[in-house]
Amino acid sequence: ASMWGRSLELLGSMWREQMAVGTFIGDQAIIACQRASEWARALDVLHSMVEHSVEIGTMSCGAAIQACGKASMWGRSLELLGSMWREQMAVGTFIGDQAIIACQRASEWARALDVLHSMVEHSVEIGTMSCGAAIQACGKASMWGRS
Repeated sequence: ASMWGRSLELLGSMWREQMAVGTFIGDQAIIACQRASEWARALDVLHSMVEHSVEIGTMSCGAAIQACGKASMWGRSLELLGSMWREQMAVGTFIGDQAIIACQRASEWARALDVLHSMVEHSVEIGTMSCGAAIQACGKASMWGRS
């Protein structure tokens, strides 16, 4: 089995044995999925964490957003970002960047600009990566005048 698959097997064993699984362990499983481009598995882990009452942190959500973005699942990335804002979780520049990059990869320029504006509304610092990814999204869609 792959290394990410083994990490999920271990996590499943821990839950079956009713071992204490904290945020850090869940984060690491999601990161393993993200690195293997297994976005659906990353979301499965995130949902399992909720089911097992494991606190969801920004690292968990950020890695899941990144996993979805790598797979051009921009809609899922935006759903997670929206959930973070509704739950009043700390959304930093990196997480906003990853959501914009997910939109940029899918040529969803309007959504990329929406995320950029939402970052401003939520007082998230806008960095060069945020702006660069939004500009690239507009460029891919030939929407230069919109950025």
